[in-house]
Amino acid sequence: MLMFNGHEQSLFDFREIVTRDEKGLVASIGNTLKAILKIARLQRAGQLALVHVHLGDNASAVRKGLLTVVARWLGARVLLHLHAVVLRQQWIDGGRLRRWLIGVPFRAASTNVVLGDGWKSWLISDLGVPANRVDVVPNGVPVPEYAPRDHLGKTNDIRLLFIGNLLHRKGVDDLVEAAKLVAPGDIRWKLTFLGGGDVEGYRKIAQAAGLGDRLEFAGWADAAGVAQALASADAMVLPSYHEGLPLVILEALGAGTPVICTPVGAIPEFLRDGDNAIFVQPGDAPGLAAAMHRLIETPALRQSLGDAGRRDYETTFSLPAFRRAIFSIYGDRLGLTPELPAGGARG
Repeated sequence: MLMFNGHEQSLFDFREIVTRDEKGLVASIGNTLKAILKIARLQRAGQLALVHVHLGDNASAVRKGLLTVVARWLGARVLLHLHAVVLRQQWIDGGRLRRWLIGVPFRAASTNVVLGDGWKSWLISDLGVPANRVDVVPNGVPVPEYAPRDHLGKTNDIRLLFIGNLLHRKGVDDLVEAAKLVAPGDIRWKLTFLGGGDVEGYRKIAQAAGLGDRLEFAGWADAAGVAQALASADAMVLPSYHEGLPLVILEALGAGTPVICTPVGAIPEFLRDGDNAIFVQPGDAPGLAAAMHRLIETPALRQSLGDAGRRDYETTFSLPAFRRAIFSIYGDRLGLTPELPAGGARG
Protein backbone atom coordinates (compact mmCIF):
# COMPACT_ATOMS: atom_id res chain seq x y z
CA MET A 1 0.00 0.00 0.00
CA LEU A 2 1.26 3.46 -0.87
CA MET A 3 0.24 6.60 0.98
CA PHE A 4 0.52 9.76 -1.10
CA ASN A 5 0.82 13.32 0.13
CA GLY A 6 -2.42 15.20 -0.42
CA HIS A 7 -3.03 18.87 -1.06
CA GLU A 8 -2.92 19.60 2.66
CA GLN A 9 -0.36 18.26 5.08
CA SER A 10 -2.93 16.35 7.14
CA LEU A 11 -4.59 14.66 4.17
CA PHE A 12 -3.32 11.53 2.43
CA ASP A 13 -4.50 9.28 -0.36
CA PHE A 14 -4.11 5.51 0.01
CA ARG A 15 -3.40 3.35 -3.02
CA GLU A 16 -2.83 -0.38 -3.41
CA ILE A 17 0.27 -1.65 -5.16
CA VAL A 18 0.48 -5.31 -6.22
CA THR A 19 3.60 -7.47 -6.53
CA ARG A 20 2.06 -10.94 -6.88
CA ASP A 21 0.51 -12.27 -10.06
CA GLU A 22 -1.43 -15.48 -10.58
CA LYS A 23 0.20 -15.72 -14.01
CA GLY A 24 3.36 -17.11 -12.42
CA LEU A 25 6.84 -16.28 -11.23
CA VAL A 26 7.93 -14.15 -14.20
CA ALA A 27 4.83 -11.97 -13.98
CA SER A 28 5.30 -11.54 -10.22
CA ILE A 29 8.92 -10.47 -10.74
CA GLY A 30 7.74 -7.97 -13.34
CA ASN A 31 5.11 -6.58 -10.99
CA THR A 32 7.68 -6.20 -8.23
CA LEU A 33 10.02 -4.26 -10.51
CA LYS A 34 7.14 -2.04 -11.63
CA ALA A 35 6.28 -1.39 -7.98
CA ILE A 36 9.88 -0.39 -7.22
CA LEU A 37 9.96 1.97 -10.21
CA LYS A 38 6.68 3.56 -9.12
CA ILE A 39 8.01 4.07 -5.60
CA ALA A 40 11.19 5.64 -6.99
CA ARG A 41 9.25 8.00 -9.25
CA LEU A 42 6.91 9.16 -6.51
CA GLN A 43 9.71 9.54 -3.98
CA ARG A 44 11.73 11.72 -6.35
CA ALA A 45 8.63 13.85 -6.97
CA GLY A 46 8.10 14.32 -3.23
CA GLN A 47 4.64 12.75 -3.43
CA LEU A 48 5.22 9.61 -1.38
CA ALA A 49 4.42 9.77 2.33
CA LEU A 50 4.74 6.08 3.22
CA VAL A 51 5.07 2.57 1.83
CA HIS A 52 3.10 0.12 4.00
CA VAL A 53 4.41 -3.35 3.12
CA HIS A 54 2.53 -6.55 3.99
CA LEU A 55 5.09 -9.36 4.20
CA GLY A 56 4.15 -13.04 4.26
CA ASP A 57 5.99 -16.32 3.80
CA ASN A 58 8.21 -17.75 1.08
CA ALA A 59 7.94 -15.80 -2.22
CA SER A 60 6.12 -12.96 -0.49
CA ALA A 61 9.02 -12.57 1.94
CA VAL A 62 11.47 -12.35 -0.98
CA ARG A 63 9.42 -9.87 -3.04
CA LYS A 64 8.34 -7.64 -0.16
CA GLY A 65 11.73 -7.85 1.53
CA LEU A 66 13.43 -6.61 -1.63
CA LEU A 67 10.86 -3.86 -2.05
CA THR A 68 11.38 -2.74 1.57
CA VAL A 69 15.15 -2.53 1.25
CA VAL A 70 15.05 -0.66 -2.06
CA ALA A 71 12.37 1.76 -0.87
CA ARG A 72 14.44 2.60 2.20
CA TRP A 73 17.55 3.05 0.04
CA LEU A 74 15.52 5.53 -2.03
CA GLY A 75 14.73 7.44 1.17
CA ALA A 76 11.06 6.46 1.55
CA ARG A 77 9.40 5.80 4.90
CA VAL A 78 8.51 2.10 5.11
CA LEU A 79 6.26 0.32 7.60
CA LEU A 80 6.88 -3.43 7.35
CA HIS A 81 3.78 -5.37 8.47
CA LEU A 82 4.56 -9.02 9.20
CA HIS A 83 1.87 -11.61 8.42
CA ALA A 84 4.12 -14.65 7.94
CA VAL A 85 3.34 -17.99 9.56
CA VAL A 86 6.48 -20.10 9.02
CA LEU A 87 9.15 -17.42 8.46
CA ARG A 88 10.38 -17.54 12.05
CA GLN A 89 10.74 -21.33 11.88
CA GLN A 90 12.64 -20.97 8.60
CA TRP A 91 14.96 -18.55 10.39
CA ILE A 92 15.47 -21.06 13.22
CA ASP A 93 16.21 -23.87 10.77
CA GLY A 94 18.44 -21.78 8.52
CA GLY A 95 22.16 -21.21 8.43
CA ARG A 96 23.96 -17.94 9.07
CA LEU A 97 23.33 -16.53 5.57
CA ARG A 98 19.61 -17.31 5.55
CA ARG A 99 19.18 -15.82 9.01
CA TRP A 100 20.97 -12.65 7.98
CA LEU A 101 18.91 -12.30 4.79
CA ILE A 102 15.62 -12.80 6.64
CA GLY A 103 16.53 -10.08 9.13
CA VAL A 104 17.64 -7.45 6.59
CA PRO A 105 14.18 -6.03 5.66
CA PHE A 106 13.10 -5.72 9.30
CA ARG A 107 16.27 -3.88 10.25
CA ALA A 108 15.98 -1.67 7.17
CA ALA A 109 12.32 -0.71 7.68
CA SER A 110 11.46 2.61 9.31
CA THR A 111 9.23 0.70 11.70
CA ASN A 112 7.62 -2.75 11.98
CA VAL A 113 4.21 -4.10 12.94
CA VAL A 114 3.71 -7.70 14.08
CA LEU A 115 0.68 -9.73 15.17
CA GLY A 116 1.85 -10.73 18.64
CA ASP A 117 4.48 -10.56 21.36
CA GLY A 118 6.20 -13.73 20.14
CA TRP A 119 7.11 -12.07 16.86
CA LYS A 120 8.00 -8.84 18.64
CA SER A 121 10.51 -10.69 20.82
CA TRP A 122 11.91 -12.42 17.73
CA LEU A 123 12.50 -9.15 15.90
CA ILE A 124 14.11 -7.49 18.92
CA SER A 125 16.10 -10.35 20.44
CA ASP A 126 17.08 -12.37 17.38
CA LEU A 127 16.95 -10.01 14.40
CA GLY A 128 18.40 -7.00 16.19
CA VAL A 129 15.57 -4.54 15.50
CA PRO A 130 15.38 -1.70 18.07
CA ALA A 131 12.42 -2.04 20.43
CA ASN A 132 11.09 1.40 19.47
CA ARG A 133 10.67 0.16 15.88
CA VAL A 134 8.36 -2.78 16.67
CA ASP A 135 4.66 -2.58 17.58
CA VAL A 136 2.03 -5.27 18.11
CA VAL A 137 -1.29 -4.81 16.30
CA PRO A 138 -3.75 -7.71 16.00
CA ASN A 139 -5.45 -8.25 12.67
CA GLY A 140 -8.68 -6.44 12.00
CA VAL A 141 -11.37 -7.74 9.69
CA PRO A 142 -14.73 -6.43 8.47
CA VAL A 143 -17.80 -8.59 9.00
CA PRO A 144 -21.44 -8.20 7.93
CA GLU A 145 -24.14 -7.10 10.34
CA TYR A 146 -24.96 -10.47 11.85
CA ALA A 147 -28.18 -11.04 13.74
CA PRO A 148 -27.76 -11.83 17.47
CA ARG A 149 -27.07 -15.53 17.97
CA ASP A 150 -29.45 -17.74 19.92
CA HIS A 151 -27.34 -20.81 20.68
CA LEU A 152 -29.53 -21.71 23.65
CA GLY A 153 -32.42 -22.40 21.31
CA LYS A 154 -30.40 -24.82 19.13
CA THR A 155 -30.35 -28.32 20.63
CA ASN A 156 -30.21 -30.56 17.56
CA ASP A 157 -28.81 -30.65 14.01
CA ILE A 158 -25.61 -28.93 15.17
CA ARG A 159 -23.47 -27.55 12.37
CA LEU A 160 -19.70 -27.52 12.80
CA LEU A 161 -17.56 -25.67 10.29
CA PHE A 162 -13.94 -25.71 9.09
CA ILE A 163 -12.78 -22.89 6.81
CA GLY A 164 -9.42 -23.02 5.03
CA ASN A 165 -7.39 -24.94 2.51
CA LEU A 166 -7.52 -28.70 3.04
CA LEU A 167 -3.96 -29.14 4.28
CA HIS A 168 -2.31 -31.26 6.96
CA ARG A 169 -0.84 -28.02 8.41
CA LYS A 170 -4.40 -26.80 8.96
CA GLY A 171 -5.19 -29.93 10.97
CA VAL A 172 -7.63 -31.39 8.45
CA ASP A 173 -6.38 -34.96 8.97
CA ASP A 174 -6.72 -34.56 12.74
CA LEU A 175 -10.23 -33.18 12.31
CA VAL A 176 -11.30 -36.15 10.20
CA GLU A 177 -9.81 -38.49 12.80
CA ALA A 178 -11.55 -36.58 15.60
CA ALA A 179 -14.89 -36.94 13.83
CA LYS A 180 -14.49 -40.71 14.12
CA LEU A 181 -13.98 -40.35 17.87
CA VAL A 182 -16.81 -37.99 18.77
CA ALA A 183 -18.82 -39.79 21.43
CA PRO A 184 -22.15 -41.04 20.09
CA GLY A 185 -25.24 -39.30 21.37
CA ASP A 186 -28.82 -38.42 20.50
CA ILE A 187 -27.91 -35.05 19.00
CA ARG A 188 -27.47 -34.98 15.23
CA TRP A 189 -24.43 -33.05 13.99
CA LYS A 190 -22.58 -32.38 10.74
CA LEU A 191 -19.12 -30.99 9.99
CA THR A 192 -18.65 -28.96 6.80
CA PHE A 193 -15.22 -28.31 5.29
CA LEU A 194 -15.22 -25.07 3.32
CA GLY A 195 -12.05 -24.60 1.28
CA GLY A 196 -10.00 -25.71 -1.68
CA GLY A 197 -7.44 -28.48 -1.95
CA ASP A 198 -7.88 -32.23 -2.26
CA VAL A 199 -11.63 -32.11 -1.80
CA GLU A 200 -12.31 -35.39 -3.57
CA GLY A 201 -9.49 -37.19 -1.75
CA TYR A 202 -10.79 -36.20 1.67
CA ARG A 203 -14.34 -37.02 0.64
CA LYS A 204 -13.24 -40.56 -0.18
CA ILE A 205 -11.45 -40.86 3.18
CA ALA A 206 -14.62 -39.79 4.99
CA GLN A 207 -16.74 -42.25 3.06
CA ALA A 208 -14.29 -45.10 3.72
CA ALA A 209 -14.47 -44.30 7.44
CA GLY A 210 -18.26 -44.42 7.39
CA LEU A 211 -18.57 -40.65 7.89
CA GLY A 212 -20.13 -39.78 4.55
CA ASP A 213 -23.28 -38.51 6.24
CA ARG A 214 -21.38 -36.57 8.92
CA LEU A 215 -18.65 -34.83 6.91
CA GLU A 216 -19.37 -32.54 3.99
CA PHE A 217 -16.60 -31.20 1.72
CA ALA A 218 -18.16 -28.19 0.03
CA GLY A 219 -15.09 -26.79 -1.74
CA TRP A 220 -14.01 -23.19 -2.08
CA ALA A 221 -16.35 -20.33 -1.17
CA ASP A 222 -16.15 -16.58 -1.72
CA ALA A 223 -16.48 -14.00 1.05
CA ALA A 224 -20.26 -14.00 0.86
CA GLY A 225 -20.31 -17.78 1.09
CA VAL A 226 -18.01 -17.74 4.12
CA ALA A 227 -20.19 -15.15 5.86
CA GLN A 228 -23.32 -17.18 5.18
CA ALA A 229 -21.66 -20.35 6.48
CA LEU A 230 -20.53 -18.63 9.68
CA ALA A 231 -24.00 -17.19 10.25
CA SER A 232 -25.52 -20.68 10.25
CA ALA A 233 -22.67 -22.56 12.00
CA ASP A 234 -22.95 -23.54 15.65
CA ALA A 235 -19.15 -23.70 16.02
CA MET A 236 -16.03 -23.25 13.90
CA VAL A 237 -13.03 -25.58 14.24
CA LEU A 238 -9.48 -24.70 13.14
CA PRO A 239 -6.93 -27.20 14.57
CA SER A 240 -3.84 -25.79 12.78
CA TYR A 241 -0.22 -26.60 13.53
CA HIS A 242 1.04 -23.15 12.48
CA GLU A 243 -0.82 -19.84 12.23
CA GLY A 244 -0.33 -16.12 12.65
CA LEU A 245 -3.63 -14.64 13.78
CA PRO A 246 -6.12 -16.20 11.33
CA LEU A 247 -8.70 -13.87 9.88
CA VAL A 248 -11.21 -16.72 9.77
CA ILE A 249 -11.11 -16.97 13.56
CA LEU A 250 -11.71 -13.24 13.87
CA GLU A 251 -14.57 -13.51 11.38
CA ALA A 252 -16.08 -16.27 13.50
CA LEU A 253 -15.81 -14.10 16.62
CA GLY A 254 -17.52 -11.28 14.75
CA ALA A 255 -20.34 -13.63 13.78
CA GLY A 256 -20.82 -14.79 17.36
CA THR A 257 -19.81 -18.31 16.31
CA PRO A 258 -17.95 -20.32 19.01
CA VAL A 259 -14.39 -21.31 18.11
CA ILE A 260 -12.34 -24.44 18.73
CA CYS A 261 -8.70 -23.87 17.80
CA THR A 262 -5.10 -24.62 18.66
CA PRO A 263 -3.05 -22.15 20.78
CA VAL A 264 -0.44 -21.45 18.07
CA GLY A 265 1.03 -18.22 16.71
CA ALA A 266 -0.55 -15.15 18.27
CA ILE A 267 -3.84 -16.91 19.00
CA PRO A 268 -3.21 -17.47 22.76
CA GLU A 269 -2.25 -13.81 23.16
CA PHE A 270 -5.75 -12.69 22.24
CA LEU A 271 -8.05 -15.67 22.79
CA ARG A 272 -8.67 -17.29 26.17
CA ASP A 273 -9.40 -20.96 26.69
CA GLY A 274 -12.89 -21.44 28.10
CA ASP A 275 -13.78 -17.75 27.73
CA ASN A 276 -13.93 -16.83 24.05
CA ALA A 277 -12.57 -20.10 22.59
CA ILE A 278 -11.74 -23.70 23.40
CA PHE A 279 -8.09 -24.68 22.95
CA VAL A 280 -6.87 -28.08 21.82
CA GLN A 281 -3.20 -28.90 21.28
CA PRO A 282 -2.08 -29.50 17.66
CA GLY A 283 -2.32 -33.15 16.65
CA ASP A 284 -4.53 -34.12 19.61
CA ALA A 285 -7.40 -35.86 17.80
CA PRO A 286 -8.96 -37.29 21.01
CA GLY A 287 -8.86 -33.86 22.66
CA LEU A 288 -10.37 -32.32 19.55
CA ALA A 289 -13.16 -34.91 19.57
CA ALA A 290 -13.86 -34.17 23.23
CA ALA A 291 -14.08 -30.42 22.55
CA MET A 292 -16.42 -30.97 19.61
CA HIS A 293 -18.63 -33.28 21.69
CA ARG A 294 -18.69 -30.73 24.51
CA LEU A 295 -19.95 -27.96 22.24
CA ILE A 296 -22.43 -30.24 20.51
CA GLU A 297 -23.93 -31.21 23.87
CA THR A 298 -23.81 -27.84 25.66
CA PRO A 299 -25.85 -24.94 24.21
CA ALA A 300 -25.00 -22.72 27.21
CA LEU A 301 -21.28 -23.05 26.49
CA ARG A 302 -21.84 -22.20 22.84
CA GLN A 303 -23.77 -19.11 23.90
CA SER A 304 -21.16 -17.88 26.38
CA LEU A 305 -18.29 -18.43 23.94
CA GLY A 306 -20.17 -16.75 21.10
CA ASP A 307 -21.15 -13.73 23.22
CA ALA A 308 -17.61 -13.24 24.56
CA GLY A 309 -16.14 -13.60 21.08
CA ARG A 310 -18.48 -10.97 19.68
CA ARG A 311 -17.56 -8.51 22.44
CA ASP A 312 -13.84 -9.05 21.84
CA TYR A 313 -14.31 -8.63 18.12
CA GLU A 314 -15.88 -5.20 18.61
CA THR A 315 -13.19 -3.93 20.99
CA THR A 316 -10.07 -5.48 19.45
CA PHE A 317 -10.54 -7.05 16.01
CA SER A 318 -13.03 -4.82 14.23
CA LEU A 319 -11.85 -2.71 11.33
CA PRO A 320 -12.31 0.59 13.24
CA ALA A 321 -10.13 -0.73 16.10
CA PHE A 322 -7.47 -1.85 13.62
CA ARG A 323 -7.47 1.51 11.82
CA ARG A 324 -7.06 3.42 15.07
CA ALA A 325 -4.06 1.30 16.04
CA ILE A 326 -2.35 1.60 12.65
CA PHE A 327 -2.97 5.34 12.36
CA SER A 328 -1.54 5.78 15.84
CA ILE A 329 1.68 4.11 14.67
CA TYR A 330 1.78 6.33 11.59
CA GLY A 331 1.82 9.29 13.93
CA ASP A 332 3.95 8.01 16.83
CA ARG A 333 6.61 6.19 14.82
CA LEU A 334 6.64 8.01 11.48
CA GLY A 335 5.46 11.53 12.27
CA LEU A 336 2.50 11.29 9.90
CA THR A 337 -0.95 12.51 10.89
CA PRO A 338 -3.40 11.33 8.21
CA GLU A 339 -7.06 11.86 8.91
CA LEU A 340 -8.94 8.66 9.65
CA PRO A 341 -11.38 8.31 6.74
CA ALA A 342 -15.00 7.54 7.54
CA GLY A 343 -15.11 4.81 4.92
CA GLY A 344 -11.65 3.44 5.62
CA ALA A 345 -8.35 3.55 3.80
CA ARG A 346 -8.08 1.68 0.53
CA GLY A 347 -5.52 -1.09 0.25
